[in-house]
Amino acid sequence: MSVSTVAGAALLSSALKNRDNNTKVKTFEEAVLNKPIAFALIAGAGLWLLSRTAKSIIVTQEERVQESAETETSFNNPWSWQAFLDWNRIKKIAPAAKTLTYAQAVQRANNIYNAMCSFSENEQLAISQITSLPTQLQVAQVCNAFESNKGISLLTTFKSGIDACFGVPFAGGLSSGDYNNLLMNVSKKPKF
Repeated sequence: MSVSTVAGAALLSSALKNRDNNTKVKTFEEAVLNKPIAFALIAGAGLWLLSRTAKSIIVTQEERVQESAETETSFNNPWSWQAFLDWNRIKKIAPAAKTLTYAQAVQRANNIYNAMCSFSENEQLAISQITSLPTQLQVAQVCNAFESNKGISLLTTFKSGIDACFGVPFAGGLSSGDYNNLLMNVSKKPKF
């Protein structure tokens, strides 16, 4: 039992007793009126504890989407193109799905790479290469082309940027707001 718990119990106990130690308080209102400072301290500590606990427990939709995009390897995650681009499954589910040609996907991948380069860094151009695509299938195709040609994942590039001299991630990339907006945009697109 922590010291704060013991102190809180002692304050509550003393608050519930009347000033005369022999008689007990009959109502909650009497207890508050008899010891208002004790109740204020207990209520304040309780609210503080509740707010600290709530912040660590509550996960926002943006945080769920970001975690899913960065860690989930499945047919439901276009950023995980290796699992998403199961062509046999896609042909069964959506035989008329509109796809990009490999040349179109590579062109978008190159546009993103050049836009995220540390010398030019045109984030809005890079973002538009993904947000302008109508489906998650096409996003996965661009992810595939980017990683196949540049040797680095597209999400890592958006999160960290690209060092122009060495072609590797560096401390740059999209702001956390732009990054989360991009992930939310893609998560809302239809699959096919």
